[in-house]
Amino acid sequence: MDKRSLIVNSAIKLFSNNGFQSTSTTSITREAGVGTGTLFLYFKSKEEMINQIYLEIKEEIAIEIQKEYKQQPSIKLKMQKLWLNMADWAIMNPQKFLFVMDFSNSPFINNLTKEEAIGGFRFVFDLIHEGIENDIFTAYNDEFIFNLLNSHLFGTINYILLNQVDVEMVIGQSFNVLWKGLRS
Repeated sequence: MDKRSLIVNSAIKLFSNNGFQSTSTTSITREAGVGTGTLFLYFKSKEEMINQIYLEIKEEIAIEIQKEYKQQPSIKLKMQKLWLNMADWAIMNPQKFLFVMDFSNSPFINNLTKEEAIGGFRFVFDLIHEGIENDIFTAYNDEFIFNLLNSHLFGTINYILLNQVDVEMVIGQSFNVLWKGLRS
């Protein structure tokens, strides 16, 4: 693994476990097994690092959740595929999931980063618009629906990660609750 990846993985782990304020650049480089100066070859500051990591994870999520979603024949099945893909990704990447969950509303993530990150999820907004236009979803504001999706998913995955449950059953039930809430 290259040094940048070691730094990023260490930062994700430490930020998720200890928070932003309690994680020093020294602790990150110690965890990564590299010199402190090495971190600053890749990132100008801790703040820049956290924003860059956030964007990289959001890009990874956007790529992963789109797998096989366009091939689904209905809006419901497309939404369900996005839901299942996101849940699978989060369960397979709990540290990254916790990082995004912790920092998505954090003042450490700047507005430009948030705008850039959400841009990678245009396909979700397109699906929301399609559902509204076809009177499948209640005509709420699309950003509101997007935030509901995120909040519902974060709650579901957090519940799964903290409890020993039948994962498929919980994800299925959670999607059904979400779907009923979106319906016109």
